[in-house]
Parts: sequence; C-alpha cells; structure tokens
Amino acid sequence: MQSKNIVDLRDKKRITPQPARREVLALPPRTKDTRRTSPIRKRRQRMRLVLSVVGILFCFGVVYAAHILSYSTQFSVHEVEVQGGSAELNNMVSTFAAAELSSSETSFISRRNILSYDSQPLARDIYNSFPQLASVSIVHSALLSTRLSIIVIERSYYATWCDDSNVCFSLDTTGTVFAPVDQNASSSPGYVFHGAITGTSSVLGQKFAPNHFQQLVAILQSFASSGYTPLGATVINDSDVTIPLTDGSSVKASFGQSPMTLGKNLVLIRTSDALAHATGTLDYVDLRFGDRVYFKLKAPINATSSTSSITVKTKKGH
Repeated sequence: MQSKNIVDLRDKKRITPQPARREVLALPPRTKDTRRTSPIRKRRQRMRLVLSVVGILFCFGVVYAAHILSYSTQFSVHEVEVQGGSAELNNMVSTFAAAELSSSETSFISRRNILSYDSQPLARDIYNSFPQLASVSIVHSALLSTRLSIIVIERSYYATWCDDSNVCFSLDTTGTVFAPVDQNASSSPGYVFHGAITGTSSVLGQKFAPNHFQQLVAILQSFASSGYTPLGATVINDSDVTIPLTDGSSVKASFGQSPMTLGKNLVLIRTSDALAHATGTLDYVDLRFGDRVYFKLKAPINATSSTSSITVKTKKGH
C-alpha cells in the first residue's frame, strides 16, 4: 500500500525496469567415451604394428646385405690391365686406377663391385690426370669378370711449344700440350711454336691457339706446298702470326686470310722483280694488307735497314 504522506518525486520515464534474472543451469562436465574397444579391433592394431616393424627390419636387412655383398671378394675387381700405351705409361695408369678403386673402401657400396661398377668416372679421372692420353676406354671381358681392362691411346707428337724461358713441351695434332721436352735430348723434329698460351703454373693439357690452330696448320702446309718450308710460328695476338722460313726470312700473316691464298701470294711476291734476287738478304714479307705488301731486307754490317713496300696484283681470298 502507498502511504498517503509520501510523494514520489522521481521521473517515472527514466526509470527502466530491471530485467528479471535468469538462472544459468550448469551442464555436467563431459566425460571420456567409455565405450569398450572390441578384442578384434585390438588384434588388428597389434598386427599392423608388427607388420610395420617387420617391413622396416626387412628393408634394413636388404640394404645391409647389399653392403656386405658389394665388398665380397667374389664380386670385386682384383686385377687392372692397361693396354695401348708404353710400358711405363701402362704401369702408371694401372697404379692410378687401383688407387682410385681403393679410395672408396669406406663408402657404403664398394666401387670395386663388378655388378654396380660405373666405368665413366674412372675413365674421366684417368684422362684428366694424364695429359699424354688422347682417349681412355674401360671394358669388361665378361659379365662377372673380376679383371678390369683399360685401353688407352697416347697422343702423337706433332710440334714443340716453347715459353719465353725456352722451356719446351710437346704438342699433338690438336694443339694440346701433353708432355715436357727433355732438354738433354736431341731437338725434336717438327715445327716450333711460341706464344698463344697463358703463363700458368702448368701448361700441360692446355691448347696452343685453340681458336686458330687448324687454320695455322693449313697455312704452314700451304707454304710448304709452295716451296717455302716453314719452321713453325709465333702467334702475336688473336689476329696476327709470324712464320719463320728455312731460308732465314719470315712471313707476317693474319688468321682471317685464306691459307691457300696466302701460299699463292707468297709465291707471287717472292718471284717478283723486287724480291727475285733477294735470296739470303730478305728479312720478312708482310702479307697482312691485301695487295700492298711490305718487306724488309737485312742490312749489311754497319748499315741501317729500312722497310719498303711494293704493290703486287695478289690473289684475294678469305
């Protein structure tokens, strides 16, 4: 009941009714699924686990067996036979090959095993280690043979290359430096080349004028066919070369010119009126400038030589 003596002065519009409280019902905590696993399911799980372990052990067993068999003496290379080279070279190659095969004794699969053996790496190592070899091939005489046959072909001597200190080496027909020249031995026959090889600690295995060697050989052959025998060549740069002749003179030429044309032009110039009687007194002929040919005569004692030029109707060719 409201009292008659009490007046409510509050603003009835601002009074908001309080919502009724709702009681929160607490849910019971979740419990584990207590369903019982069937015995058949347990047996299957155990069986899968056992099979997985057996499979892993089997794989390890196969790999280990391969390791043991690879080192078995029955399937290992016992003998290395080298053919094709000199007796000394064959012995060196045989020793090198045996050392290479033994270097893998700590590897998982033996390199001596005849069933898994790869001959290409060994052939490549032998070729790179012996510059005097032109080719190396490795063969098996039979499928299960324990003998390794190595066939080598030595490089053939073609010319000699000498550095600025007059230390000389042998070249083959490809221009490859493959062996030092014995300074105490008599001079080797063939051409003598200079220049065109960079100064490094070892020139063995490098190529003399690799971009122009075959053209240089053709120029030398052209001069020899023309009756002017060359002694060799000195490569000045990537374009120019000087070729000494047996008569004491030399020829300056360029690699961009045709070897056949150079040979014909040399004949035309040497038989011209200006040089026909210059035998023994000609210093050099310069064929690098087309139909304008420069030459120099050897100066007499206490005289100064000079360079002259003539215009000859030479053969043009490239």
